Amino acid sequence: MLRRFAPLAAALSWAALASGQMEVARVPILTTPLLGSFSGAAALGANQGAAGLSNTSLAGPSPSLDSHSLSQPPATILQAAPGLSLAARPLSAAAPQTPTFGLSAAASVSAAVGPAISLGSAKSLASPAPAATLPDVLSAFDDGRRRFDGDALRLDRDAYAKAKRPLGFFPPRTPWTNFFIHWTAEQKALQRLGRQMFVRPMVEGWVAQHEFWKTAAAGTPLEPWVALWAPMSDHARRFKLVLDFIDRVESAKPKWSTENRIVLDRPSFALRDFSADKRFPVDRKKTPAMIIPPNSGHLSTIADFDDGKSVVQTFAASKRATFSLDWKSAVPDNPQMIADMVQDVVRSIDAVGGKVQLVGLCQGGWLAAIVAALYPEKVEALYLAGAPIDATRGDNDVTRAAGRLPIEFYNWMVYGMGRDGVYDGESQLEGFLNIGADGGHAKRFGFWQDLMQNIDDKEHVARAERFATWFYAVNNLSLWYLEAVEKLFKENQLYRGVFELGIDGKTVRVDLSRITVPIVMFEGAKDDITARGQTFALGEVVRTPEALQYKRVDDVGHIGLYNSERIQARWRQAIDWVDAARKL
Repeated sequence: MLRRFAPLAAALSWAALASGQMEVARVPILTTPLLGSFSGAAALGANQGAAGLSNTSLAGPSPSLDSHSLSQPPATILQAAPGLSLAARPLSAAAPQTPTFGLSAAASVSAAVGPAISLGSAKSLASPAPAATLPDVLSAFDDGRRRFDGDALRLDRDAYAKAKRPLGFFPPRTPWTNFFIHWTAEQKALQRLGRQMFVRPMVEGWVAQHEFWKTAAAGTPLEPWVALWAPMSDHARRFKLVLDFIDRVESAKPKWSTENRIVLDRPSFALRDFSADKRFPVDRKKTPAMIIPPNSGHLSTIADFDDGKSVVQTFAASKRATFSLDWKSAVPDNPQMIADMVQDVVRSIDAVGGKVQLVGLCQGGWLAAIVAALYPEKVEALYLAGAPIDATRGDNDVTRAAGRLPIEFYNWMVYGMGRDGVYDGESQLEGFLNIGADGGHAKRFGFWQDLMQNIDDKEHVARAERFATWFYAVNNLSLWYLEAVEKLFKENQLYRGVFELGIDGKTVRVDLSRITVPIVMFEGAKDDITARGQTFALGEVVRTPEALQYKRVDDVGHIGLYNSERIQARWRQAIDWVDAARKL
């Protein structure tokens, strides 16, 4: 439930920052992720000043903080930004000397481990601080983090796998931390219990009573009065059908729409061959197509969403053997970095003949581009849809979160509270739900309102059930998530040509200019995940001639780039275009 208050906390905090009346409370980072992946992290913590209750900024310890605040040693000022200071102080003489960085929620948490960093006013109570901006806060925070950590945040697979908690200040796993790690799952369990024990009996009881009285009052003076219940009873009946819908979605698992068989099974993925479906004959003379679905929290079945809404079926209909990776949920015992995913794709290509037309969807797009750059001899053509190649281009919730939130926040999501190097897919889902100009309102409520109104339409319900079954099923993410956030989204290393990977014991630089094959690039005009221009940016850094670059923008959202019915016609055009381009 805490996640629901993230926008309010963010609004209060920003108002306080703008008025110069806020001290970012001296609370460890382990409070913020409770508010969600994107909007929750934006809620820079506030004390009395952030709530607008005080006209003075607090330069000393806040009365709202934990008991350690009553007897703190003097803080050491590390940097003073306009109206801000960055200070470090140990919580007690016995506290370990490992820094804890503080961005707080609207309330403080006393479970601190180590010294804390506070971003507060550099002015005294008698001298009000000038207005502070969010960039000032983040600049001061980032400078202090670098002073304390140095190179401690460098992403090294072996170091991560061995150390488990690279920053060293996260509390061990306990029943209490387990509760927060699995908060969303436990919240769902409580909601399910509430539905079964309270909501469903009430709704069913209302419908049953109305049916009883409608029969009993027929032909009596009570009949008009009972008829007044009809609209409310119909609403209750619809609500009962929605409850049935929710129960079916929670118990179902997303399915592939096209018959297939697994030809390669590894701990982190399976490779599926769709030539087993007799509806799609295969011309073995054609180069196979290999699809890399997004590995970003949802299941890979989005590549084969439904009959007529499937990228898998569109490629299979071109009479070429079609394969797709099927990513598995991450586990602590199998840490995966980007280099590991690259090798997964290369193994898959080798397993189907050594050369493919590579199709990357969303996150699978930048992974496909990396493979095409490192192994150009294995890729005949490249297709990208909604792929963030230049992750800094455009302005949406994802680019803002990646650019403004400190890496410590994302580190917490993977390692904090005993997570053991696995990012919870439920938290990622919460982040997706919060994205949008309306703060996610349409995603959270519009879907269910539409379902309620069309609950008697069997076709509508079937479509909604298939989508909800996919959307609310999640995979956990491994260490590559941290690497991608820092190197690809924050530092934009892939587009800049400085991204390096450890392959076969050697450090190799990913040079996108090595790509010379025909390229298809799709962007969505309504895409709120990958901003406009991020995918087309690949065309600026490859050596593929402009005449061999197929670029299209369609009036669809992010998922609509690969599962909408009308976009399949665009994919068919692109496949035919590639076949023709290869003959030039």
